[in-house]
Amino acid sequence: MKKALIQNRSIIGKRLLTVACGILLTVIFCSCSMLADNAVYAVVSENNLSKDGFYYTLYENNTAVITGIKDTASEVVIIPSKLDSSYTVTAIADSAFEGHTGLKYVKIEEGVREIGLNAFRKCYQLLRIDLSKTVKKIGSYAFDSCEKLCEVNRTDGLLEIGDGAFYRCLSLNVIEFCEGLETIGSECFFGCSALTQVILPKSLSSAGDAAFAQCTSVTRVSLGGLSEIPNSLFEKASALLSVKIGNNVTRIGERAFKTATKLEDVTIGKNVAYVGDAAFEGTVWLTRQSEEFFIVGDGVLLKYNGTGPEVTIPKKVKVITDAFEGSERIVRVTIGSKVTRIAKYAFNGCVNLTDVVITAKVTEIESCAFLGCVSLQTVELPKTVRSIGNNVFNNCSSLRTVVYKGSSSDWGKVAVGEKGNVSLYSAKIVFEG
Repeated sequence: MKKALIQNRSIIGKRLLTVACGILLTVIFCSCSMLADNAVYAVVSENNLSKDGFYYTLYENNTAVITGIKDTASEVVIIPSKLDSSYTVTAIADSAFEGHTGLKYVKIEEGVREIGLNAFRKCYQLLRIDLSKTVKKIGSYAFDSCEKLCEVNRTDGLLEIGDGAFYRCLSLNVIEFCEGLETIGSECFFGCSALTQVILPKSLSSAGDAAFAQCTSVTRVSLGGLSEIPNSLFEKASALLSVKIGNNVTRIGERAFKTATKLEDVTIGKNVAYVGDAAFEGTVWLTRQSEEFFIVGDGVLLKYNGTGPEVTIPKKVKVITDAFEGSERIVRVTIGSKVTRIAKYAFNGCVNLTDVVITAKVTEIESCAFLGCVSLQTVELPKTVRSIGNNVFNNCSSLRTVVYKGSSSDWGKVAVGEKGNVSLYSAKIVFEG
């Protein structure tokens, strides 16, 4: 009986050891394998050469990732669904065809899921690429500087296009953004100067900064499912004529349409609660707005056209953008009780501004809001203020008194930017809490 018990314990111990070793091997394999079908597999061998001249890495599940080609002067490359009739091709590796200057046409057969980082970067003669519906991701800078690329077909399976994927593809004039696409990275189509329209699908949930900046031939835009328009999205899109920003959009980023010089027809939905600085600077549309207080969306003051020295912000305003930047007329400003945010550069360079009264509800004063207000002497701040950004009072050399509606203890809880607020620290703080 005792002998049998010892044997059972030995068997159990071996099984536990086997399981532990299996877990350890899995962890080791994870460190040197890649994602192919949402699972992790170990590398079996690298730098293999197939019968049709492709270099590849082989994985334990009989899948392969193409890492290059033997004939680097090839003008036509067809990425096969299988290598050597046995191994399913799932991806094109990072930099696999980078710098192959003779390449003119690429076709990707079904089964390939991903095009890696820099995969076709600087293929200067590449004219056309035919994807397949199985391609889900185009990696960052995959076609960067493919200056003659004019045709990208079969994009209907794409979920993600990485940062700079088509950066400065100067000849690309049409690309279809199909339903199902979820993400477009930063500078994805930056400088695609032949692109004429951008019709984004409703499935698109995010786009990176400057994704279509300097697309100087784009005339038509549809923003699809975007709820936030990122910074510089269409900056310097100098041919753009109109844009409709629907009720699903809540935020418009900095310089989003800056110097889209021909932009004359803009519709902004009622739910836009924030517009970044210079978002429409240099557009015909903004230049034409002539009312004293030009308010858009959910109480966003976008432009001020008044001429008097004293300004009282209207009650329906909730956010002040860079509407007063550079104004030399205003001397005194009273900011109403519904304003919650004073955005970047709101009063930047208002050289004759001497007094500012900010009543309750303002919680945030963003960086550079009063930058260069050299005549500013007195500022009244509400107890509701929670943060004052960097350089808010930079070069406000005349600031003498800050009246704070809270107590000294409350003031200690306000987050004040460390940079460019010397004038605030040296002013006299009067507590009225």
